[in-house]
This record gives sequence, structure tokens and C-alpha cells, in this order.
Amino acid sequence: MAADPLLALRVRLWASMRGQTLARTVFGMMHYEEALAFLAILEQGSINFPYEVALDLARRKVRYVCACQVYGEWRRANDPRAKDVETLLHAFPSLRVAYVDRRAQNTLHSDQQGSRSKGEGTVPKLMDAPGRDTKWFAVLVRSDGSGGVLLDSSTELPGNPILGEGKPENQNVSLPFCHGELVQLIDMNQEGYWEEALKIRPLLCEFSASTRAKGGRVTIVGFPEHIFTQSSGFVTAIFMGLQERYFGSFLQRVLDEPLDVRLHYGHPDVLDKLHFLPRGGVSKASREINLSEDVFGGIKTVLAGGSIVFREYHQVGKGRPTNLLEISGFFAKLSSGCAAAVTTRDVARLAEKLPLARLCSFYYSCIAFYLHDVIVLHVTVRIEL
Repeated sequence: MAADPLLALRVRLWASMRGQTLARTVFGMMHYEEALAFLAILEQGSINFPYEVALDLARRKVRYVCACQVYGEWRRANDPRAKDVETLLHAFPSLRVAYVDRRAQNTLHSDQQGSRSKGEGTVPKLMDAPGRDTKWFAVLVRSDGSGGVLLDSSTELPGNPILGEGKPENQNVSLPFCHGELVQLIDMNQEGYWEEALKIRPLLCEFSASTRAKGGRVTIVGFPEHIFTQSSGFVTAIFMGLQERYFGSFLQRVLDEPLDVRLHYGHPDVLDKLHFLPRGGVSKASREINLSEDVFGGIKTVLAGGSIVFREYHQVGKGRPTNLLEISGFFAKLSSGCAAAVTTRDVARLAEKLPLARLCSFYYSCIAFYLHDVIVLHVTVRIEL
């Protein structure tokens, strides 16, 4: 296999498509491109319509940005993972990679606008550690079509943007590079399906609905997730799949209607970028206190008069932990994030403005769930004793 690099790449992709990897996520999300091209051909009413023309039209409608904040560090260290990211760039010409880069004040970036970087020797040596003369940049790169990486855009930042939780900071740094009015947030352990991508048009039409029972502008459209790790056969994986089915579908359905307290609980949700961009981004990133960063996106838009809906005709794939230790850590993160959230001014402001019915529903869907679990477990243990 070492003598045949192409065979080695195929084996690695085969293994990646059966795990919770970046490659699986990128391949799945690129189905939107194929589905939109297919819909464009159907609208023409002729199967003779050139597929290349339809594909070019589809690429104008959607931009794909992979937020990989450590890509610059990997490339600086000649890490093989940087080459893996570039392999994805070359496989999908419409894919972009956004990352955070640091350079000395008197050092030019290796990928100046219009220049290409193909070999390790063409990359000037950057600073190994940040110092007083270090400048920080948000950078967007793409494939040049001939095996190199081309700078697409670069924006200087006032300092190191990664100050709080890494995930929401990563989202907010790459958000300006996402063109268009709407943005869909996808985690690295998710994937997409071609048949589900065909439903993207009615999903986007939810934002333009003129009649709404709740009132207010629709700013977040949520939908459930298919847990593909459930098919692994492990009892714990099946348990997580059933739990996610309950929380991600049944509970979200009730939180949306009639309780009207569904916030932003999942990263496949589609958000109104024009609504969130002038309000500090799609999530908050203060360390520890914004551990459950996605919830604050929902709180932010509710306080601003936005409306959140949940639709079940669309879904994406999602990977979940498959052993007891990972599952325990996952639920510990959820409970810790909920405890930290109730201490924030965002929740305090929301509690002041919600009517009594919605406030009670919000209370039980938030911290009360864990408080009542403790009470029930305590009573159960006392009865058994």
C-alpha cells in the first residue's frame, strides 16, 4: 500500500466514511451541490440540459466554508493533517477553508492574492510563537485547480480571536466569509444525504413565510438528526440513538408547538445570517459560562424579536458517543452548560420578558429538568431503602 499512494488514499477515505470524521462531513454536505444541479435540470424540462451548466449555477447559490482554525498551525508545522485538508479542497473546487493565521509584522503571507503555494519550500518561515509584533488574520483559501492552494480572502484582526470557547469562536471568525442571507451550521461529526438535500428549497422558504401563529420574523429553522452510529450494534450506541430520537424529535416538537420555548439546540439548524451578524455572531464564546454556546443563539434572537420553528421533513446525519465513558462525559457537558447558562444575564433578561406560561415552560425545559431528576432519584432511593 505504501508503494501505491492512490490505493492508500482510497483506503483512508473508505475508513473515514465509516467514522466521525471531517471527510465524511464534507462529502455529505457537498450533496447540496449535486441536488441543486439536479433540480435545475428538472426545472428546464429537458434531460438534455448540460449538467456542467446546472452545476455551475448550483455553485453560485451556495458557498461551502470549512472552519478549521488550526489549519495554519498544521501547515506551519508540516503536519500531514494539513495535506489531508488540502486533499478535500482539491476534490471539491467550491469548498473553502477558513482559519486563523498569525505572522510577523514585517513578514508577508505565503499566499498573497493570486499567488500559489505548492511545495514546502515556497512557504516563508513564519513566527514559531506569537509575540509583540505578531499580527492575526482571518484567512480563506481554496484550491487553484492544479494542486496548489490559493488565497481567496484575508482580513486583519485586532488580536488573537480565540479567547473563549474554541468552537463558537471558530464559528464567528468564519462567519464573514459565508456569503448569502442564510447559513447552516454543521458539526464535524455530521453528514448529509442527497435525497435530503433535495428538500433544501422548502426549508429555505420557511424564512419567507408571511403568516405565522407565533408572530415575529423567522430567524432559526431547526430539524432533527439521524444518528448513524446507532447501526454500529453496540447497546450503548442504540441507547444514544433512542435518546437522540426522543430529544431531537419528540421533545423539540413539543417545545416548538405549543410551548414556544425551543431555542437553538442543534447545529444542523439554518439561521438568518443577516439577523445574527450585527448582533455579535451566531453564538457566544465566553469561556466556561458559554459552554452550551448554541442555546445562547436562540436566547439572543428571542430577545431581539425573532421566531424559531422546528420542521421534521428534513434531517442530516449525526454521530454520537458509543461507549459509557463518552456518554457520561457528554451528559456531564450538557448539565454543566445548563448550570452555567442560568447564571448569565441573557437568561435573566429572557426570564424578565417572557409571559408566565412560556416562562414556566422554559424553566422546565432548562434547569428544572436536572433539579427534578435529583428529587425523583432521591425519593426513589428513600422508598427502596
